[in-house]
Amino acid sequence: MGSSLHLAVGMFDGVHCGHQAVIRQAMEVASATEGHKAAVLTFDPHPSRVLYPEMATNLLMPLRQRVQDMHAVGADFVFVQSFTREYARQPAEEFLPSLVKRFPGLKSLHVGENFRFGKGRSGNVDTLRESANAAGVVLHALERKRMDGLAISSSRIRASLMEGSINEVNAMLGHPYAIKGRIISGKGLGRQIDFPTLNIPWFPEVLPRFGVYQVRLRRAGSAAAQGGVANYGLRPTVGDSGDPLLEVHLLDNQDVPVEGEPVAVELIRFIRPEKTFESVNDLSRQISKDVAMVREIEGAAPNGG
Repeated sequence: MGSSLHLAVGMFDGVHCGHQAVIRQAMEVASATEGHKAAVLTFDPHPSRVLYPEMATNLLMPLRQRVQDMHAVGADFVFVQSFTREYARQPAEEFLPSLVKRFPGLKSLHVGENFRFGKGRSGNVDTLRESANAAGVVLHALERKRMDGLAISSSRIRASLMEGSINEVNAMLGHPYAIKGRIISGKGLGRQIDFPTLNIPWFPEVLPRFGVYQVRLRRAGSAAAQGGVANYGLRPTVGDSGDPLLEVHLLDNQDVPVEGEPVAVELIRFIRPEKTFESVNDLSRQISKDVAMVREIEGAAPNGG
């Protein structure tokens, strides 16, 4: 690409607040000069998949979602570098020259302060600055964003998600964690106990803690959100030990999405862990309490079941 380019570089799994800051800095520098563009260079697969497959990192989102989210931040272009064993052997001192060769119009580079690169991760911000100065490229190394005194990171978000600390996850992402999928037909048990649900199969690499959540459902093409209660897990009370399933009960069932419709379900608050009840009646009573709690949280009056 020959146009004048300001490039944010990183894995950016989750596209959290820290990642967004790096991308926005590239956008800000690009916007100062007419015709300059802001872009992101990310990597696929994750280096651990190639270098340490037995200890590969589970990712917060697939590549397609990562690219969509980086565009949503405002990047003009997103480039994906295939991470192979051959690429991993590239000496650190060749990293910047290879970028200049690929992007002749490269004006500035934007990374996090902990950025590492090159064979054996031997390159860091200091060595990158030397290469950038020699090539006439301006390097911007952004200090890591922090929350509660600790650096925001993809690994921290993964841990919080598995613990059910969804408020921390959402704070670090800068927006609610969203589950995206299409509605499928279920067994109708929820309707039998007066809590009809929308069922969404979903198989992420990092599983949120199984349990009940306050959620908001958004339909494709709509900015409006519908409040609800969701269970994500294996439904042990009804003897369903297959794959995890997201079951959403909307607080207002007047405008319910249909089977096959794509939806996004945002996890807002963790209510309780999934558990096994002695009977379906016990389960129904607990769901009533869960729904009442979420209605109270949302300040919503009962409006159908």
